[in-house]
Amino acid sequence: MATLTKLPSTPSCLSAEGHQLAGTASAQPAEAVIDTETPAISRVYDYLLGGKHHYDVDRIACNAWIQAVPETPLLALANRAFVRRAVQYLTGG
Repeated sequence: MATLTKLPSTPSCLSAEGHQLAGTASAQPAEAVIDTETPAISRVYDYLLGGKHHYDVDRIACNAWIQAVPETPLLALANRAFVRRAVQYLTGG
């Protein structure tokens, strides 16, 4: 078994040159900006599953998608069912 004989001289959040590494800053993160003018796939998926966290632009995009691929709602439900089964299997449930 190897033993640590000398501690690193540079903290793990700094590069060898002393620069702050990405993702390790202690400053508060910037506020998220939600673009309600552009459809987001997560909100479209929410709409397909009957959720309530979507905007008009997401519903419009989703309805256009359904016009092109009528099976879209069924595919979304099948995807959700698969994710549930996968999580249950992985968690031993």
